[in-house]
This record gives sequence, C-alpha cells and structure tokens, in this order.
Amino acid sequence: MRGWRARTLGIVSDPSQGGDALIEGNIEARWNPLKDEGSVGFLDLAKISFVFFYDFGNIWSTPQKIRTTEIAMAFGCGIRYNTVAGPIRIDFGMKMYDPSDGGSWVTDKRFIQETFSQGVIHLGVGHTF
Repeated sequence: MRGWRARTLGIVSDPSQGGDALIEGNIEARWNPLKDEGSVGFLDLAKISFVFFYDFGNIWSTPQKIRTTEIAMAFGCGIRYNTVAGPIRIDFGMKMYDPSDGGSWVTDKRFIQETFSQGVIHLGVGHTF
C-alpha cells in the first residue's frame, strides 16, 4: 500500500506484527513517452517510464475479522528506470480511503494540507506485483 509507511496499515491490534488474513491488489497504468528519444549521456531514455497507480488492501488478525469497510485505498504516481534486474522505481502514494481514520475519503480532506502533504515516497527494485 503505497499511501502508507511500512508497517503502519493494519486493523490488527499491533500492525507491526501482521496477521493471518490479507487482501491486496493494485492497478498501474504505465506510460513511456520517451521510447524513441535515444539517450542523454549514460541514461537510455527509452528505459524511463511513468506510472499512475491505485492500490487497495489491508491485513486482519483472522479471516473472520475481514470487513469490506476496512479495505484501505491509495493512489499516486511514479517513475521507473528499467534494468536487467527489473525496474528501479520511485513512487509517491497518497491515501484515498483510510479506514483507521474513521473511514475518511480523500474528498473529506483538504488536498494539499492533508492529503498531498501526508503522501509517502517509496523506493524499490522490481515490479510492485
């Protein structure tokens, strides 16, 4: 969930411990506008792409405690550089629906002060799925 920092999302009593039930999914739209642009120095522009994403999911202590109203949602954008080991990625995610905040939606908050300013940057290697 790219809208949350690591080990902060979870409806279990202690989110750092995890749980036995998980729902997780994401959708990414990838765009490579520089695919025919060649290179700049050592940087191959054809290997750079941009993504827009939507993530959803959460973790529960047991499968019996799963509630659809507790499925968190996030959205954001990122940049990728494809390597032989997979893409090196930088993503910026924001909370769309936060079940731990009384079930608040992004439309219930001020975008810049509450949503954008609380966004999270994630670095990684490889695809998110």
